[in-house]
Amino acid sequence: MPGGNAGRSGRVQLGAGSLHRGAGVRMPGFFGYRGWAVAFLVPTFILAAFVFFR
Repeated sequence: MPGGNAGRSGRVQLGAGSLHRGAGVRMPGFFGYRGWAVAFLVPTFILAAFVFFR
């Protein structure tokens, strides 16, 4: 059913912000996510290219 998790505003509200704040976990910003993605994905892509396209 579309919109099953929607609140009064009509947007889906999963509450992820309150979950990490309640647990005391500091979440990275936009560029932090980009940095983590580059740090993990680029070596993975290089390894996959080396293994499968040699």
